[in-house]
Amino acid sequence: MASSCRVAAGTVNGWRSVVLENDELRVVVLPDKGAEIHQIIDLRSGTPVLFEAPWGLRPPGAQPLPGSGDDG
Repeated sequence: MASSCRVAAGTVNGWRSVVLENDELRVVVLPDKGAEIHQIIDLRSGTPVLFEAPWGLRPPGAQPLPGSGDDG
């Protein structure tokens, strides 16, 4: 049986987001970052499928983190 998809708009740390969700997966896309897939969650287990950096998503215009390779 096919589950229906829900679509919602919002923001994540200052970035516009589009959330696509059904009964099994939640996918968060950031259109202003080139349609970057920010998060995929397996809703059955609550498990994030993609790596999530401990420093999190930086807001738009934030200075690069020291040592990131973009800091100077």
